[in-house]
Amino acid sequence: MLRPRVRRLFRLAVRGAGRTEADVDAELRLHLELRVEQLVREGWTPAEAEAEARRRFGPSWSGAVRDLHRSGHAREERLAMREQLDSLRLDLRHALRGLRRAPRFASAAVLTLALGLGATTVIVSLVDHIVLRPLPYAHPERLVVVREVVGELRAVYPTMPANAGHFLAMRRLCGACEGVAAIKRAAVTLTGDGDPQRLGAARVSATLFPLLGVRPALGRGFRDEEDQPGRDRVVVLSDAFWRRQFGADPGVVGRAVTLNDATFVVVGVLPPGGGVPGGDALGALVGLPREVDVYRPLALTEREAESPGGFDYAVIARLRPGVTPGRAQAQLDAIVAGVVERAGGPPGSLRAAVVPLHAQVVGDAGRPLLLLLSAVGAVLLIVCVNLTSLTLARNAGRQREAAVRVALGAGRGRLARLALAESLAVALAGAALGLLLAHWGVRALVALAPATLP
Repeated sequence: MLRPRVRRLFRLAVRGAGRTEADVDAELRLHLELRVEQLVREGWTPAEAEAEARRRFGPSWSGAVRDLHRSGHAREERLAMREQLDSLRLDLRHALRGLRRAPRFASAAVLTLALGLGATTVIVSLVDHIVLRPLPYAHPERLVVVREVVGELRAVYPTMPANAGHFLAMRRLCGACEGVAAIKRAAVTLTGDGDPQRLGAARVSATLFPLLGVRPALGRGFRDEEDQPGRDRVVVLSDAFWRRQFGADPGVVGRAVTLNDATFVVVGVLPPGGGVPGGDALGALVGLPREVDVYRPLALTEREAESPGGFDYAVIARLRPGVTPGRAQAQLDAIVAGVVERAGGPPGSLRAAVVPLHAQVVGDAGRPLLLLLSAVGAVLLIVCVNLTSLTLARNAGRQREAAVRVALGAGRGRLARLALAESLAVALAGAALGLLLAHWGVRALVALAPATLP
């Protein structure tokens, strides 16, 4: 009769996967038998020794069974995971070796996948940034751009920027609006130390940043008293200009800068993306720079406010909750008509045009971009078809190799794993190259994009 220790060695030698529960039971029986043998040597009868051994295990027997089962299953899972990873590593090694032996297939498949993924990523990023992503303001769905329709010029300019006096009337009388703000391009040159620099600048009313829901990252925005002629020697910097010109110095607030040979005090720095849309995003004839570096108070002079022909101001309004753009336009039409009537102008010569800010910023680019996105989806489908054709052609040419592997003992599962590993290697290489092409493509689009794109 084999002793328990010898039997345990035999069990370990022939142990295989799925034997966890049997091994746990055998391990516990081994401990029980060893304890029985010890008690028999001490003078106990076999029956008494077995009863005493079971008594000493006591109620902890079931707990020991559970713990051993748990540890055994955990070990089985670790071993299975390690075996799967080793198998995957070996399959990938064989796949890379096979791709090196077929450079034409590998290069064609990787380039096809990279071009398809790269083009798709570029267009999806562009559509997401311009069309789908909401504007970076508080409750952007309530923001509208107010332009004016001048009857005499409608054939040439369907809409125009607002007049300064009309803006003041809108701000004072529009009950449908929670707030109204104006923006005008400014010519600013940074002078003082070093060579003069022409900056992108804008004059904005003190109500603009609170209306947009933009809080300066440093300092503050403009106060109402600073939005007056002679009290407007303060500026707010954009985040990009602050980083470029001042090295992201947090102590820039309170520093004096020289603009157009006059001294201004920096009172705030905007957060990234917290400025107004540049270029023609707020409508034609506004003429804002593509990137606004410096903001000054609007500080309308009496001459500007009373000029009947100064249609130079981009006006943004925030509608009250529940107010539709159509209702706001009806009220703004009445306000503009009242201003014209008081000035002695012909009735109906001016009216307001209210457009949601997002629609104004996207402009005519939205529909073509969505069509382009559909076209890119079709291109991606063609890429998938081409890759499928390449893979089928390669597999057809490898039938002899597959037959040799089967003759050497490889099963169908092994052949399927090898094919899957090769596809995975091609996919990873194509995805990496596609992301690189997408990165370059996005940078090229940003550099070449016209000012009409936001």
